[in-house]
Amino acid sequence: MTTPKTLASLVAITLISAAAGGCLLRDELHTWYLEPDGAVSWQVIEKDVRSDAGATTDRANEDSPYINAVRQEDHPVAHGLARLAPLSVRTEVLRATPPFTVVTEARFGNIGVLGERLLAISHVSGTSALERTPTGFTWTFTIRDQAPDGKADEVILSSQPPDDDGVSELLNEIENLHVVLLRGAFTATRGFELSIDKRVATLKSDDRGIGEAVGPETHVMSLSWKAAD
Repeated sequence: MTTPKTLASLVAITLISAAAGGCLLRDELHTWYLEPDGAVSWQVIEKDVRSDAGATTDRANEDSPYINAVRQEDHPVAHGLARLAPLSVRTEVLRATPPFTVVTEARFGNIGVLGERLLAISHVSGTSALERTPTGFTWTFTIRDQAPDGKADEVILSSQPPDDDGVSELLNEIENLHVVLLRGAFTATRGFELSIDKRVATLKSDDRGIGEAVGPETHVMSLSWKAAD
């Protein structure tokens, strides 16, 4: 068997089992709010969360456990962010009746470290590094085809716990990630598309995975930025 080529490949495999038992519909928006010094907050907006059951009683039986878990910060997104060992995690309910809208946000001291922890929880080989440059900072995130120990993909996937504890909730929408620079401007990117004002970078993805393919076994994403003048 072959190993997953990108983080997106692993996401697709992970979500096969998660989607099979899913009863709640939602739209998700994932945004990283990046400080000029590399600190970052990961915000997840779960919008229009509602049961897809036909009967009113069945919908209530699915909606209630979700919102009760959210109020205790015990829902899958909060669990997934907690797996990344952030400085803090907080949840805010913007709409408390179905369809729900919930915002969960986690703060990290360093985008390079966040990338390392993403690789670790997704069991994908790669590197993540934040470097200071003469004009600002550069973050480089590399994903490689082969796991560090050279084992096949069934071994990588079997190391996921039976309950992924919210990891799939984070990785499901990673292909649509937006990175917003709070001050300054992005000066160069790989694997991202920039907004006109160079403040928002949107991750590129295609049938080969996320980021920029730099070889048959390697994908790279990078962001360079400078602080405001």
